[in-house]
Amino acid sequence: MALIKDARGRQDGSGYTRLFGDQKLRLLISKIQAAVISSGTEL
Repeated sequence: MALIKDARGRQDGSGYTRLFGDQKLRLLISKIQAAVISSGTEL
């Protein structure tokens, strides 16, 4: 099972930074997306 705490997420300035304007929120959303993709589930 893919866990969010184990997901890397994108470390660079992604579109989430521009969208949310918050670094912590950007990293959380990026980690969620990485966990979903690694588990093979569609968003």
